[in-house]
Amino acid sequence: MIEREYHFPTINKHVRDLLNAEITETLNRPELQGIATIQSVLLDTMGLKKITFAGSTDEVREGIEDCVSARSNAPPEEREIADAYVDLNLRLGWRRYFVIEARDAAS
Repeated sequence: MIEREYHFPTINKHVRDLLNAEITETLNRPELQGIATIQSVLLDTMGLKKITFAGSTDEVREGIEDCVSARSNAPPEEREIADAYVDLNLRLGWRRYFVIEARDAAS
């Protein structure tokens, strides 16, 4: 859902806000927080969510920082796949950052 929303954003702001809230609620479920082996995945996913729904460069930067943190939290057996997702999400993050920066400069 997050990747689809990144590439094809929902036009209706209210629907988009509801989707953001639903994803946030899902990622913050207590039963997920207690599973040590998925904390890196959750952090990286939350970072991409912040990037996707960001309205400012500061919000994008916060998502990028989450993605970077996820890399070091990955278990050794998942490090390679974690690195791949982090690299992808960082590219998406910086792309979003510069789009927002250009939009703000034009205003």
